[in-house]
Amino acid sequence: MKTYPDHLHIQIGQVHLNTTNNETLRTILERTFSAISRVAEADYVGYARLGNGKSPTAFDGLFIKPNATNETFSKAFSLFVDMMSFQDVDGHVLSFDFPSWASWCPHFLGDPNMGTNTISGSGLLTPEVLTNKSKEIVDLILNNQDYDPEFGFIGRVNPQERANTIQFTTSGRRAQR
Repeated sequence: MKTYPDHLHIQIGQVHLNTTNNETLRTILERTFSAISRVAEADYVGYARLGNGKSPTAFDGLFIKPNATNETFSKAFSLFVDMMSFQDVDGHVLSFDFPSWASWCPHFLGDPNMGTNTISGSGLLTPEVLTNKSKEIVDLILNNQDYDPEFGFIGRVNPQERANTIQFTTSGRRAQR
């Protein structure tokens, strides 16, 4: 029995948004959480880093969904595309396909925390928290600039299985080089 069944293709969604000022950064971050919720509801999984005011990067994420179409991508990522039109924002929202998991892995599979000291907090955030508590989450990010906010997500969780679900990193600190 295979862990991952064969698929027609693996669609990758990549989002990178830069901002030139902290006011725009706050707006992008607050809207990002609703956008992430929409992407997860469309059954994409992935990981991302969020800006905290120390660099121009506001959001940098990679998302994966087997057998996705351009139509499903356009709908799932429309909130990120909308953010591209904001003043003081540049970057890209794009998708591309790989024919199999094996062809995808050499390009993207890796752990950026290997060989670094990382203290991780973890938890599962519901779509309601992502949508209705985004201001509080952004306040936490911008008030703690020693930490580089990042996360991985698995999409939707069956409430009956929540206790059995692995919790993913929600924040970490990068080693200084």
